Amino acid sequence: MDIRIGAPVLADDVQVGQVDRVILNPETRQVEGIIVVQGWLLSHDVAIPSELILSADGDGVRVRATAEQIDALETVTLSQYTTPPEDWIPPDNTAASQFLFPASPYAVGAFTMPAPQLAPTEDEVVDVEAGDVTLNDGTPVFCTDGEVGAVSRVITQADSDQATLLVIDCGRASQRLVAVPMDRVTSISEDRVNLALSERELDGFPEWQASTGS
Repeated sequence: MDIRIGAPVLADDVQVGQVDRVILNPETRQVEGIIVVQGWLLSHDVAIPSELILSADGDGVRVRATAEQIDALETVTLSQYTTPPEDWIPPDNTAASQFLFPASPYAVGAFTMPAPQLAPTEDEVVDVEAGDVTLNDGTPVFCTDGEVGAVSRVITQADSDQATLLVIDCGRASQRLVAVPMDRVTSISEDRVNLALSERELDGFPEWQASTGS
């Protein structure tokens, strides 16, 4: 594929934006996707995975999706990626500044067509006990590199009290709600919840949106 920076990105032959960066796997040197900047029909910057790219040449990059589907992708943030090191040699003598590396495995979340995480019914939101400790709203949440927010709610299976997701209010970091699987929780005490994630990895999780009932 001949992916050029600044090339138009076409969804169903309608331009939705233009290529800003190429996402490259540093180990395999395979293209994992492209960053497309807002403009034309996009309301925000997005990352389009390579499996959606049909072709790329001097005329632009064609993707297998509608403009609406591309615009529905999660907003991409540069915290999900890293720039290549100074001694890295890019392919085909292109400029290293054209490439980004995924910062962590969680960055692939930026490639996922979003399925809205809807709020459960009232009987699905409960306080969850961990031993003798009850997990309450407002309990501080810590990643491996510091405090990132507070517990907003706990989501359980509809027919049981088994917790599946911990919704975190990341007011200190990004002013958004993030749903984290309970298997990422390493410990719970009366005054804190610890996650097996760094703050950067947490930033890679999609935003959790409460149902409006419509």
